[in-house]
Amino acid sequence: MPATLKKWGGVAKLDLKGPGLRELPALPGGARTWTLGPAHLLLTCAADARESAIARMEEMAGVWVTDVTEVYAHFLLSGEHGRDLLRKVTSLNVLDSSLPTLACAQTRLAHVHAILMRQDDAFHILVGREYGESVWAALRHAAVEFAL
Repeated sequence: MPATLKKWGGVAKLDLKGPGLRELPALPGGARTWTLGPAHLLLTCAADARESAIARMEEMAGVWVTDVTEVYAHFLLSGEHGRDLLRKVTSLNVLDSSLPTLACAQTRLAHVHAILMRQDDAFHILVGREYGESVWAALRHAAVEFAL
């Protein structure tokens, strides 16, 4: 499958912090948590499951929830040359051994802070929305070599 790069939407993003994160309740279908640090998770889910996810997290003692959906520009990079493209814009090791599927990392990408989330052969890229157009342009420029 050739590589594809898309602007991605329809995903809610919740920043979760606190000691109560040791035991999470059942999450809405399709929701996933990504570890950003000790007692710090990013929860992603379908936009229509956002309110349900917030309600479940707010019921937990010792968990602070912040809706960061609008904070990030979200891109999806998938396909056979995805890793090659990423190597051009970040120094993060994106090999399977360093960033296995369902893992995430915080890094610099195109000179800005980014969260990179790996899901199978796709990479979700989150950057502050104020840098969205700049990072999009850098990714498109880096992708020319791969005919994206």
